[in-house]
Order: sequence, then C-alpha cells, then structure tokens
Amino acid sequence: MATASRDALAPAMATRKTASRRQTSKQRVLSAGKSKDPASFEKLENPEATIAGYCGCNDIGIFRRFYLSPLVLPYYIKSLSYQGYSRRTVLSYLGDLPSDRWGSDEDPQKVYPFDKDAQDKDSKDDRNPNYGMALVVCQMLRGLQKGLSSKTPKIDAAKFTELTDCTLPTGPALSKDEVPSFGPFSEIGESALEAHNRCLCLFAHLKYTTSKSQWDRRFHGKSAWDGSVLVSIEYLPDWMRAHQPVAIVDAPDEYTGPPAEVTQSVTVVWKHESKNRKNADHVKEMSDRDELTQVPKCVDVTLTKSMLGPEARDRIREAFKLHKFDAQLEQLTLHQAGNDFPALQANWETIFDTVVRYPDSTFTCLFRLRDDGESTWEYGGPPAVLRDFLEAEHRDVVLKNKPTPEKSEQVLQGFVKNATASIPGKCL
Repeated sequence: MATASRDALAPAMATRKTASRRQTSKQRVLSAGKSKDPASFEKLENPEATIAGYCGCNDIGIFRRFYLSPLVLPYYIKSLSYQGYSRRTVLSYLGDLPSDRWGSDEDPQKVYPFDKDAQDKDSKDDRNPNYGMALVVCQMLRGLQKGLSSKTPKIDAAKFTELTDCTLPTGPALSKDEVPSFGPFSEIGESALEAHNRCLCLFAHLKYTTSKSQWDRRFHGKSAWDGSVLVSIEYLPDWMRAHQPVAIVDAPDEYTGPPAEVTQSVTVVWKHESKNRKNADHVKEMSDRDELTQVPKCVDVTLTKSMLGPEARDRIREAFKLHKFDAQLEQLTLHQAGNDFPALQANWETIFDTVVRYPDSTFTCLFRLRDDGESTWEYGGPPAVLRDFLEAEHRDVVLKNKPTPEKSEQVLQGFVKNATASIPGKCL
C-alpha cells in the first residue's frame, strides 16, 4: 500500500490487529435495542467473554463469581419454573404493561402461577410463562441495584442441584466492589429495557453453562475456575466499546499537579538520496554551499498527544535545523508494518495513537528549498522553543519574562544546538 487516506489509517490498522483473533470486521455491527421494538435487542449468550462484557464485567473470573452469587443464582432457580418463555415477549410485556405489575417481591409462582402441563385452567395466564419470567427479571434487577447485604436472598444449593444436576463449586465469594451494573447507560444510547435484556441473556448463558460437559469443564477442571482472565475490548458489543468504567480513587492529601503527559519518542529519517526533484534541488544547493554534512540524516523526536499537528511538525523542523539552512518539509511519511501513510497533513491524534500502539513505527521525510518570505515554522501559537517565557494566568496566556529580539534568537539557537547535538536513542 503506497498511500492511504488519513481517515482510513486507524481502521486499517485496527482490523489487522484483531483479524488473527476474531474476524470482527466481518461480523454484523451490534446496536443497543430500541425501547419500542423488543425484537431489536441483541441475543447475547455466548461466547463467555461477550456476555461477561455485556453484563459489565471486564474479568471472566469475576463474572463467574457474579453469576454464582446470591445476586443471580436465586433468581435463575426461580426462572427454571417458567420453561418455554420468549425473551422478546417478556421484553414486550415489560415495555408495554404498567410497571406496578412487576413491583411485587413475593414468590413469582404465587403472583403468576404457571403450569406448563395444565390444559383446563380458566385463565390463560396460568399457561403463559412470560408474566412470571418478567417478574423474576425485575426482582433480580432490584436486588442488583441494592447490592450485597444481609437482605440478599440465600442460595438454595440443594434446589439448584436438583434442577440442574450440577454441584456448586467452592471458592471465594463475590465482593461488594465486584458487583457490576446492568445499566441502562443512557449516555451510549441504551433504553431501560437493555437492563432487562441483560438479565435474560445471562439466564440463557447459565442454562448453556449448566449442561453437564460445560459445567464440569468450567468448574471442576484442573485449573482455578475463577482465575483472572481479562475481557479484551473486541469482545464487547459495539455500542459499549466507547463506555469504559472510570476508577474512583481517594483524593490526595495535597495537590500533586496534573498527570504526566503521555509521550512517545519516534525516529525520523531524511531520505537525502531521494530522486524527488525538490529534495534533490535542496541537496544540490547544500552541497554547493558545503553544508550537507551539517544536517542530521536521522533524529529522534519526543512527541505528545496534546500537540497539534503543526506543533509536532515544528519539532521535526527544529531537530533537522531547517531554520538554519533555508529548508522546509516537503513530505512526511509514517511507516508501520510495511505500509506507508502520508503524515504531513494527516489528523495528528490518529498519527500519535498509531505510534503509541505500534512503537516500532518510523517516519521518513523529504525537504525542499524554502520560498522567499516563507516562515520555517507552521505552528500558529508561540514557538515551542520560547515556552519557558510563558505562563497561564486567569486562563490567558501571557509573557512571563518578555524577551528582547536578541534574547529570543539566543534562546532559539541554544535550544536547537542542545537538542540536536545530543539526540538519544535510535539514531546513531
């Protein structure tokens, strides 16, 4: 690939990275359900990492402790009384019928008795498992919102074994800080029914898990059943990938300043032997002036994500001393895994994210003679080499020690001399 648009840069690299693990680019894009359309809610039961992420767990071990906890298992046991229910019908009832129908905390079989074998009941409700299942789901959500407490229902282990023929494993219990949230997360477009759908999908996953082969392999194998396995982001439903939980930490006793800026050192190579006409003209001009050996052919430049594109490119201009030799950048190309991407006008955040994700990325560049009256620098703000003279006051950028023109030139020359004379790292 000789060229690529800047908008296509990040998706192309992301696809290449995940293709060997999951062909996510070939799968249907998953979307949050619509409140008025029960059929629009995704049926997410497997793989385990996907249902774990959908239920708000970023670790498989925590997810397993969660669904074997009193916050889930007592309600799953109740759900087994309502065989033959329809997930879509349950969601339809929850969305259309008055909410007070689902407010009871009594045994669902007392509120909505169900006998799948009954044929002579007067009420059709006695042959409809969806009412009772809707109540089970609402009861579980209320319990989940309250969290673990002395009032949390107890697990009837004997009943569970009777109904599933599975024996509960021994191991550490779920802790309070491991309890996930089922939402709904309105900030990513979820409606109230998404939380109910999570319960139904989790029950379906549990039914699959309690098959004899799955249960024994998962909970009675040689390895720890709740060992930590992180859920990578590609397993999350598409709409949830932008929603990342924020860790809550205690405030420090003293203000320690903002977090350190993320930086990345990159190698930039000048292709001085290129046959590009403008680059060749510049090389000839410098050779005629006996200056070619004074320009470094390779530099390491430290960049940050907060930089604007022009500011980052000015760092490269400074490192190559373009201001001293009447030169200007003609081309800047990012190289990653055998692919080349134009970077001179590309979106800088995309470029920076790429070099952070792929630390072996490098740049090459070409130069040209600077036009008469053309400035070396592209960045519209204060030159980076003069930032020591600036400070922020009342949100306005002001001069801390206003330099004279002579002082500015002295600082500029000194900075460039020091920065390029002792460039560390890859360029030797």
